[in-house]
Amino acid sequence: MTVPSTSELRASIDGPVLLSGEDGFAEEVAAFNLAVSYEPQIVIGATNAADVQTAVRFAAAAGRSVAVLNTGSGPARDVTGDAVLITTRRMSGMTIDADRRTARVQVGVRWGQVVAAAAESGLVPLAGSSPEVGVVGYTLGGGSSVLLGRKHGYNTDHVHSIDVVTADGEFRHVTRESGGLFFTKAPDELRSSGAVPARTRPAVRPGVHARQPDRVRPAVLPTITNDPTQPGASVEHFALLDDLTPEALDAILAEAGPDSAGRLTLVDISQLDGAFANPPAVPNAVGRRDAGYALFALTVLPPDVRGVDQNLNRADADPSVVRRVYDDATYRRLQAIKAEYDPANTFRWNHNIPPA
Repeated sequence: MTVPSTSELRASIDGPVLLSGEDGFAEEVAAFNLAVSYEPQIVIGATNAADVQTAVRFAAAAGRSVAVLNTGSGPARDVTGDAVLITTRRMSGMTIDADRRTARVQVGVRWGQVVAAAAESGLVPLAGSSPEVGVVGYTLGGGSSVLLGRKHGYNTDHVHSIDVVTADGEFRHVTRESGGLFFTKAPDELRSSGAVPARTRPAVRPGVHARQPDRVRPAVLPTITNDPTQPGASVEHFALLDDLTPEALDAILAEAGPDSAGRLTLVDISQLDGAFANPPAVPNAVGRRDAGYALFALTVLPPDVRGVDQNLNRADADPSVVRRVYDDATYRRLQAIKAEYDPANTFRWNHNIPPA
């Protein structure tokens, strides 16, 4: 396979193609979390699915890996070396079908956009706690709404279809009825199993209608927890708890309490149970539905930090930690899907699941 030159690549991509050090490169690779460093040799700003296909095929021809930076949260690991970084924030198209109570969004859409558009039809989506979080990345991670999740479950369980570009550069439309690749909806699933999300269709159906204004004000839904809306440096960790026992509370306070010497800035504990525990109508890879609580811990770093030291590493992206997310059968199936769609592990800058 012939590797296109940079000029040939630029001629075949509608969006920008920038090499390291060129004007606009730093802005193109900028992420929301400033503690993560993105230093690929080349970045491609996709504006449509065809751009994504071309970028992935270019990487394959050159024998390079692929990383995807969506709306800013991006890969969980620093991206360096010969990686081809694809940014998708320009793909921000969205439609709301009020009759079917669904939303069709491109990969660059953020929850703030969906909440505002859905509110015009009297609908509320299963959004997270921040208007800046991308819909696709959130959904691929399971998607647990702080307000509506215990009533309606994970956002992932309500996805109707997904358009993806796999590691061979092929465009694929997968639905609930397709099976196979669609099963991999789970933490970083399409990115881990070797596909770049092009568009997704999360359901708005399990929402709250605007005839109940005393219960929910859709316009303020994403800001309830006062999440930051400006980039900053931080390290995040996530965990699931079977129960919130006195021993667990003592351990948390020992690390994050007012008298602790720990480095945690905040700890957020959300109750699960309810609809989170319900099995999905169509099987997917979101597991541990018996967990009682979700724990999120964050350490805010100084503004000038780039990268993190070993005492603040992003352990959640370590393959051994990723392995513990899944039961044995699910993990083996994900590895088999990875082997089928991305045997070279081209998509590896993520919560990676190596091919079987």
